[in-house]
Amino acid sequence: MSYKQINNLTGWGVFLVALLVYLLTVAPTASFWDCGEFIACSNELEVTHPPGAPLYMLLGRIMGMLAFNDVSQVAFMINLLSVLASAFTALFICWTVTILAKRGLAHTDMDEKMKTAAGMIAGVVAGLTCIFADSVWWNAVEAEVYALSSFFTALVVWLMFKWVERADEPGNLRWIILIAYMMGLATGVHLLNLLTIPALALIYYFRKYEFTWPGFLATMAISGALLASIQYGLLQFIFSMAWGFEKFFTGTVADPAGTNPTGLGLPFGTGFTIMVVLLIALLAGLLIYSIRTRNVLLNTLMLSYTVLMIGLSSYTLIFIRSNVDPPIDMNNPENILTYLSYMKREQYGDRPLLRGPLYNARPVDIERKGMKYTLIEGVDRYVEDVEERQYVYDKEVWFPRMYQPDRYNRGPFGYINYVKRKGSDLKSPYDDRPTRAEDFRFFLDYQLYHMYIRYFLWNFVGRRSDIQDSGWESGLEFNMPKTDNKANNHYFFLPLFLGILGLVWQLVHNKRDAAVIGLLFFMTGVAIIIYLNQWPAQPRERDYSYAGSFQTFCMWVGLGALFLFDMLRGALKQYTPLVAGALALIPPILMGVQNWDDHTRKGRDLD
Repeated sequence: MSYKQINNLTGWGVFLVALLVYLLTVAPTASFWDCGEFIACSNELEVTHPPGAPLYMLLGRIMGMLAFNDVSQVAFMINLLSVLASAFTALFICWTVTILAKRGLAHTDMDEKMKTAAGMIAGVVAGLTCIFADSVWWNAVEAEVYALSSFFTALVVWLMFKWVERADEPGNLRWIILIAYMMGLATGVHLLNLLTIPALALIYYFRKYEFTWPGFLATMAISGALLASIQYGLLQFIFSMAWGFEKFFTGTVADPAGTNPTGLGLPFGTGFTIMVVLLIALLAGLLIYSIRTRNVLLNTLMLSYTVLMIGLSSYTLIFIRSNVDPPIDMNNPENILTYLSYMKREQYGDRPLLRGPLYNARPVDIERKGMKYTLIEGVDRYVEDVEERQYVYDKEVWFPRMYQPDRYNRGPFGYINYVKRKGSDLKSPYDDRPTRAEDFRFFLDYQLYHMYIRYFLWNFVGRRSDIQDSGWESGLEFNMPKTDNKANNHYFFLPLFLGILGLVWQLVHNKRDAAVIGLLFFMTGVAIIIYLNQWPAQPRERDYSYAGSFQTFCMWVGLGALFLFDMLRGALKQYTPLVAGALALIPPILMGVQNWDDHTRKGRDLD
């Protein structure tokens, strides 16, 4: 068989294993937290919590219809959406690793048959590790958005590496446009997929240009600007711009009596419609111009932007369904005002990212942010409601982490435990003097370690239990307390060790690919921690958010098999694939055995 046939069979074999495992362990009904909401909203196309997941709901609706009016099976069928998505995730992780292996082995002295065997074993190990990883498996068997989001993450990375293989062929830019469309669709599930943009940009840069530090930094800056332009521009600013059009064409009044009218007084929605028409006209005009001038760069950018917008168009579902007043209609986003608030996630409030006050800063002034408006029946303009205001504090710092006053004395990670110079009133935080070092220590101790590294070790070292705030446990500790908790899983550091070997192998054989995977690992893990800026005493574990980071590390676990190949090849000769493959399969098989009893939801009517 050809390499392509072997690669295809290997990937689909991993897919079938994943599908079987997840089908045997999928939840038969709704699970706790958001699962019931997503099942109900998918089945009847209702409005979920901001900022919504319209594509997930549409696909969930299709799955629910396959229950053929058997209400008792609707939840199970919608759960299967996560099963299918996670099985495809394992498939694309496998195929991505076989590409990475092929690129890394290209300049070695292995014969082609040995290279093929090594690459396929690496792909299988990566795929199986992804299947059995604690957080990935958890997402795969319930009705939540994270399994489908992980699928899109794995898909776009694989597509980008496929583009690399065809970058010199005619029509290669079609792959870039396809990736843009997939990312547009992915935002209708969760925004996590946008975090792949810097890694994808780095792949493009390495393929098209010679490496220089200025070029590398420029690529990172452009990719960061692109990420921000999609997250804040397309998903938020475009609705703010629509509100500006509405104010001009429809107008506002100071009160229901019609005092101080502004605008043209045209019907509600006129401004939004005009803005959409102008946006479509602008895109069409630029596309036509790029074709006539044969400007390939402009044409690719405009086509990518267009298909991205087409993917984003799933968000019209939120507006359409809210206008029919379904039973679940969170925030009621049926007009431009409530829809803008919904898309901006205003109900969650703000949190400082790069600069802001610490928890004990005192407000010294009030900044006016602008007027909020509402709709009142019988009034033909938007009516002034309340003025939006924001506190101005006496001092602000860079990179604030301890910022939420009501978390001052909440549990073991309350801010009081990090500050030495406390005031005379231990119950009041306002006379404390937290230092920047103490604030950063909170970041390292709670946000980075407790809310990310601990989860990472759950997936690749072992887990003590499924009790809230449980730590990791490898199985090699002395005097471990006995427990009958099913989530007491031990991997003896083997997956972590093999992943580190894979990283070392990739650094030796292809530093550029190692940089790409490392950046993807960072963006889907630590970067989320920095952005979320979480306060202590979270209501539940948050490991599901970092599944993209964990599935990325699974690639290095797979590449660890190639390290074993290099180490054993000299002594074992033709038996190397058999021995190295057997050794590399131990970690994922161990993960599967250890995790099965606490990840299977078979027979659980309610988790």
